[in-house]
Amino acid sequence: MRELQNSNPRRLASFRSLPGVLLMLLVMLLVPLTSNAFATEPRRLVRTGGTPGGTCALSSTLLQSTETENVKAALKRPRGASIGAEFTPSTDLSDGDLSVLSMQLRKAAKSSAIWTSDAGSVAKLVEEQESSRGDFPGPCVVIYNGSLEENTDIESVCDASAVVLDYGAENTLNMPIIWRVNTLEHLREIADESGEGVFLLSEDCLPECGDESSGASSDLREVLDNLPNAVTIASLPVMQAANAEIQFGKHLVGLGINSLILQNACVGDEEDVTYTQWAIEMLNKKASSSFSMTGLTGSANGHFGVASHSGEMKWRRLQQ
Repeated sequence: MRELQNSNPRRLASFRSLPGVLLMLLVMLLVPLTSNAFATEPRRLVRTGGTPGGTCALSSTLLQSTETENVKAALKRPRGASIGAEFTPSTDLSDGDLSVLSMQLRKAAKSSAIWTSDAGSVAKLVEEQESSRGDFPGPCVVIYNGSLEENTDIESVCDASAVVLDYGAENTLNMPIIWRVNTLEHLREIADESGEGVFLLSEDCLPECGDESSGASSDLREVLDNLPNAVTIASLPVMQAANAEIQFGKHLVGLGINSLILQNACVGDEEDVTYTQWAIEMLNKKASSSFSMTGLTGSANGHFGVASHSGEMKWRRLQQ
């Protein structure tokens, strides 16, 4: 036995050192993997000549795909429609006031998205929304639906969750895109092709508010039935007589629209959150909006921001 044990000392030594060698190899493999797992590549802005504003380039295709899916998930829900508010400032808001508005749209109004054509507000809105990551409710997506001209602050626009471009326009922005569709014919083309994507329908694609029984509704329904995998979005006019936007919004959802925008709901006045909260609550209600009272008040005397005896809401903004 002693002879056998001492017959090949080199082989015995190599077997004894084998666990250490394996451990070293394992460490060498795991270190780069774990460092890559926790490394995040920031979004970089690449400005290119000849293109209005330049190009927003994402450093990772996987990151872009993930962000696109996040936008889709925020706008298309398993049941019902998502509802977002559009911010179109009529007055300059301080950074603090804009942050408070952003927070209130998320927490009080329960808006699913904030849309804005004001490039200078995008970064501030995104910053405030991102501060709620990990909280409930979590961040709203911030979508830029303004123009992309030479003087547009493209770097701020690149902070948005998505941008809106006209359908068929050249896309130089390597980030989530929402295509603005101006005719039902274009929407039919989309249905005949991939049938996928996120699309903002212009007024020309929709029936008129208050005229839901027109043939435009049946035409729209027919096209939407052929777009089961797309995300379709429509804007609602706000503060309408007899609360007409509520019935109109419910009608559009019934036709197959996935997401609604309260157009110009927020302009920087005292009724921004009051109106948005009321409209989202009413659009989510199954009952008729007529004779529905609300505890929201837009002024101390109660004449604005509360329902009249007929159920119609009165808004101070319309009186100015």
